[in-house]
Amino acid sequence: MTRVKVHTLGAYADCFQIMDKALAAKGLVLTFNTHTQATQFRHRCYSARKTLANKGGVETPYDSMLIVKTKEEPTKLVFRFRSADDLPVTISGLDGQPLPTFDDDFARQAAALKKGLLDDLDI
Repeated sequence: MTRVKVHTLGAYADCFQIMDKALAAKGLVLTFNTHTQATQFRHRCYSARKTLANKGGVETPYDSMLIVKTKEEPTKLVFRFRSADDLPVTISGLDGQPLPTFDDDFARQAAALKKGLLDDLDI
């Protein structure tokens, strides 16, 4: 059996609807009837993200989204968002003193500042 690769965003409308709800709610949990359904939907959501990124070539609001399935509840998908707090490391300055991790508002402000500075340059 050959697989047909889908390259249109419309084929993933259901995925984008759920991912948009996860964005609005800052996370959500989906429960499926079977483990197979959960796995297939998770793969489709990641494919939707990849297709969007390939089409636009820019950052998307879904880039930091994680879709997690646990062994304890394999029919559930948890949509959550990656942050610096998820990294299993300690961040410290050159003096060895711990530095706070970045919160989402700070990251957004830094990205906006970076974009604004780049827009001002005549390159």
